[in-house]
Amino acid sequence: MALDDTRHPDAERLAEYAEDLLNGGLRAEIEQHLADCAECRAAVIETTEFLHSTLATADAAKVIPFFNRKRLIGVAAGLAAAAALVLAVRATLPDRFFGPRGGRPELQELIAAVANEPTRLAEGRLSGGFKYAPPPAPTRGAGDANVATRVRIAAARLEEEVRERPTPGARAALGVADLAVGDLDGAVRSLEFAAALEPSDAQYQNDLAVACIARARRRGAASDWASALEAAERAVAANPALVEAWFNRALAIEAVRSADEAKQAWKDYFDRDSSSDWARERRAVERRN
Repeated sequence: MALDDTRHPDAERLAEYAEDLLNGGLRAEIEQHLADCAECRAAVIETTEFLHSTLATADAAKVIPFFNRKRLIGVAAGLAAAAALVLAVRATLPDRFFGPRGGRPELQELIAAVANEPTRLAEGRLSGGFKYAPPPAPTRGAGDANVATRVRIAAARLEEEVRERPTPGARAALGVADLAVGDLDGAVRSLEFAAALEPSDAQYQNDLAVACIARARRRGAASDWASALEAAERAVAANPALVEAWFNRALAIEAVRSADEAKQAWKDYFDRDSSSDWARERRAVERRN
């Protein structure tokens, strides 16, 4: 199917979106289409990566010329077939490229979208198999311009999924998507809803703890820390093998309890995960302190 098919934006418009040249109204129109169209999502993601790789290899001391429009349109038009390839690559590459698979199929597009980002989505540890990355700055807000295009597209797709199929899993995934774009109120709201519908689901409770920790870091509200700890405790009780929940539990205890209790909480985590990148990050924090 050609991208200039009347069912799709034309290739030049997709190229302009990838280059972040569209105004708010046109950008919103394209993003609404991308939420439904895997072909165009693949084209935009691959075009964006092409732009980034070209910029990265350019001599920084030289003025980088504006991309040849016809060349860029040609790249976009030829990339619709990449959608199937993206899925095939995700299924066959080793876990180190994307993070371990976590039994959350509704999150896999978002997990793949953030796999090459310089930081993870939140200080806490999400369930589902997200690849390790350093924590983000706590000040990022909703609609932040620094959110990568491919992450915004994956988040928009999850929002559309909730409209079409409002299951607890879809609502929980939307909460993670809201977290990805910096909408912490939306993240907490969606994850609270999913966790209320299925309170025994450890992953929903865990991700709720992550969202509450992120909001607590941004606003300093004691109630968010309390909610984070309660959700992490529920996650640990529901599934003691979920190491992500032990990590988030320790973060929350460190914020609201005594130093001795925090030390024990981190020991509880290290007893279950002593050698991952997450554990090494935490040991580095302890050495600095």
